[in-house]
Amino acid sequence: MRVVALSLLFVFVLVGALIVTMPLSFVLDRTPAKQLGVNWASAAGTIYSGTVYGLSTGPQSIGDVSVKLDPTGLIRGRVDYDVNWSGSPGSGTASLSVGRNSIALSDLNAVVDIEPLVGLANELRRIGGSASVRSGGIVFADNACVEAAGQVSTNVLARAATSYGQSGGELAGQMSCDGPMLSIPLSGVLSEGDTVDAEIRVGLSEPSSFSSDVQTTNPELSALLTFRGFERVGDRFSYNRSIQIGEF
Repeated sequence: MRVVALSLLFVFVLVGALIVTMPLSFVLDRTPAKQLGVNWASAAGTIYSGTVYGLSTGPQSIGDVSVKLDPTGLIRGRVDYDVNWSGSPGSGTASLSVGRNSIALSDLNAVVDIEPLVGLANELRRIGGSASVRSGGIVFADNACVEAAGQVSTNVLARAATSYGQSGGELAGQMSCDGPMLSIPLSGVLSEGDTVDAEIRVGLSEPSSFSSDVQTTNPELSALLTFRGFERVGDRFSYNRSIQIGEF
């Protein structure tokens, strides 16, 4: 009996050693990441601890991501990682879970620069600034958003307001899923009572989009919005743009 127990223990230790020394690139190639539009230049290290270099989603460069395995996920048939990300768009931390046909982010905390985000309207990118996510969670399965939560805020409104002599607070909202899309609605108010509403919708199999609706009677702001490509209906100005992931 003791021999059997020792043999089983040896087998478990051997299997465990093989798993934690498995190349990270081997594991990545067998996940649904590429089917979900995620690509990378190279990967170094093992499934237990390593770094993915040159990560991107379609035309959007993301940067480098260091990962460390949470072994308990393997028992449930998932690959779970603690993630640290840094790149030209920003930096952040999260827990990543990769299943057979899904990718999930939890405990997502990140700061993202606006200017490098190629999926957003050029007019918004030129304003610059940054956006932050706090305590976020996103689940994509079969190319569709199935669960999302977390606070998103950006200082882009305050930066834009200075162009026409006003001041404004943050644009802020809560992430959610709207059908297969990740929806990030944002709203804010300017010092003279003008209101700004915007929505970023992110899709993997459907076009992503940015839309904005501004209500104002300020002549200077009205002229600026018209110049930036907003369509006017009364005292409301609307802007819409969409882009397919993988589109340049």
